[in-house]
Amino acid sequence: MNITTVCIGFAMIAFGLLTMVLRVLRPTVLSKLTAMKRRWGERAGFWIHFWGYTAVPILGGTVIAIRGWGGAPFF
Repeated sequence: MNITTVCIGFAMIAFGLLTMVLRVLRPTVLSKLTAMKRRWGERAGFWIHFWGYTAVPILGGTVIAIRGWGGAPFF
């Protein structure tokens, strides 16, 4: 098990979950969400922000953490 890689994966997952919770509870805190909604519209801005700041970090962090658990180095 590569501890550094697992920690990086868990940090990415935590970031994705944090943005998901903030988007629901306090969307005004996420300034990039507001900017994306203003630039691309309400619906498209939401989905671009969701994929870039929630889905990709959670999925990528999961893959990295699993690989780290198996011993693969991140660097």
